[in-house]
Amino acid sequence: MVQPLYAKSHDNFVSAIAKSLLSAGHYVTFITPFPESVKHINYTAINCGHPNDSSGFTNKMPIGEALKLSSDQTAIDTLGFEIMRTVCPSVIQLDEVQKILKSPTKLFDVVILELIFDFGDCFLPVAKKFDIPVIGTIATTSWLSMEWIMGNPSNPAINPTVISTYSYPMTYVQRLGNLWKYWSHLVFRNYYTFPELKKFYRKFFPNYFNFADQNEMSLVFSNSLPVLTPRSKVPTIINVGGLHIQPAKPLPENLRTFIDGAEHGVILFSIGSFIQSYNMPLEMLTIFRETFAQIPQRVLWKSEKHIKDLSGNVLVSKWFPQSDILAHKNIVAFISHCGISGMYEGLYNGVPMVLLPIYGDQIANAALFQQMGIGPKIDIPDLKKEKLLNALNDVINGTKYRRRVSEISNLIKDQPISPQESVVYWTEYVIRYNGAKHLKSPAVEMPLYQYLLLDVITLIVFIIFITVVELSDEIRQIPGTCKGKFYFIQCDITNEQELDRAFAIIKSEYGLPWILVNNAAVLGNNKFLGISNFAIYYFTRSISPGLVETPMTEDISYFTTTVPKVLSVEDVVKSCISILDTPPHVQDVVYLCYEVNMDV
Repeated sequence: MVQPLYAKSHDNFVSAIAKSLLSAGHYVTFITPFPESVKHINYTAINCGHPNDSSGFTNKMPIGEALKLSSDQTAIDTLGFEIMRTVCPSVIQLDEVQKILKSPTKLFDVVILELIFDFGDCFLPVAKKFDIPVIGTIATTSWLSMEWIMGNPSNPAINPTVISTYSYPMTYVQRLGNLWKYWSHLVFRNYYTFPELKKFYRKFFPNYFNFADQNEMSLVFSNSLPVLTPRSKVPTIINVGGLHIQPAKPLPENLRTFIDGAEHGVILFSIGSFIQSYNMPLEMLTIFRETFAQIPQRVLWKSEKHIKDLSGNVLVSKWFPQSDILAHKNIVAFISHCGISGMYEGLYNGVPMVLLPIYGDQIANAALFQQMGIGPKIDIPDLKKEKLLNALNDVINGTKYRRRVSEISNLIKDQPISPQESVVYWTEYVIRYNGAKHLKSPAVEMPLYQYLLLDVITLIVFIIFITVVELSDEIRQIPGTCKGKFYFIQCDITNEQELDRAFAIIKSEYGLPWILVNNAAVLGNNKFLGISNFAIYYFTRSISPGLVETPMTEDISYFTTTVPKVLSVEDVVKSCISILDTPPHVQDVVYLCYEVNMDV
């Protein structure tokens, strides 16, 4: 197993996988910066600790620096790139690792690699050299490059990235931003990460690796829970969220006494292992000090160093058995930085939370959990004493958050198989069959343009374009249709001289009409005077429909006795369409015939 990231939260997840396998009787060799995280007779640790690495990714980053990462995909990718570029060469050159690489025989049945920041890519050649199947792990709920490696359908319209502020359903602007994060990660990986990995391979594994080997990863253990993040997933991504949660153990005496004696309950406050409380800006420390001094509850504050001027209801320690504390009945609230492992512990034990995200996936976690009704969210830049007091009051004295958290707790616990059992089963499954190629998605082998149907869409767009061009050419052959205008000529239609003038204007200014719908008539002295002959004389390509039904004809019984059939507007429209469908040379013949007839 390989998890070289110096981040305790990531190590907790991968260590839980190791513990599950050890409990099932397996032997585990673990390359980790936290070798003491597992204790077992069948456990061998290779310490790759690097707290002072040049990437700056240590457990002493100030909150201000972490906030710069927030939900910026490129900033996170850049940080991960620097970590990968620093950590991978240092780990691969460890004496214990070199001893494994130089072994003439296969020492392991399976290799398990943490995939965050492309660490897994660094150590895939080890598995390739000894022909060992590979299982990936991801300590967050998801990771884009992991999903692409496994051929998993990840739709940016419904799946916010883990580095975002969005939750489903997303607005148009959010979907646009989410798509940008998807593509920026893809571009960064192709143009920065892969070239750096090629240098690494040329130096340390010149004969064993090509990028196609990424597709041979058998499974991925994902720190996700479908009841919280329901997403489409291929069968090779195994949900084992909450894997690290164990049955509650008895608390140390000092903690048990402190919690049992809390008349109004206890609040647990932790911002995780990556950010240190003592590195908070003074203004933020003051907000927490003053808030805790004004509430009747007792407070457990995780801080690596002592904090001055705290009220008597606050107990500070550099470490707490967090999951065991959250299982205690007197815990009334959890102020959390929204790291996913801590969130699972709070939800599993039914504790409502105040959400205080700082950076990375914590932002997306907080947005999701706020939407689910788990607790109120306060962004660090907006943190004020009044807001914190109001949030604590809503969580502790209200019922909606506690009721909702209780519902989710029941859903998390209602699983057909525990995460620990799932890890053991699928690891042994991969060992039995030397991989899981039969479960692999066909998308793994497809080029991106085929997977996204870009070739098919291009053909469809081309066909539509050609069709539109052809139709446009045909439309242009019909005079006047592209102008889309009405022209009105005023004249006395009972006066032949007036009609001569009007038709002369039409011919000189607009040309010969393609179709003349001629229903010109006048009603006077109780007589219906038809003047169609004028129109036929001037414009012989015409429709002379006779009497068309209009409001003027509704109450004149004379029409119904002298005209065999009154036409509708639809009849005239159909006649126009029929002429438009007739080839131009046929209409010309009709025109000439009319002229001959008129001459006769």
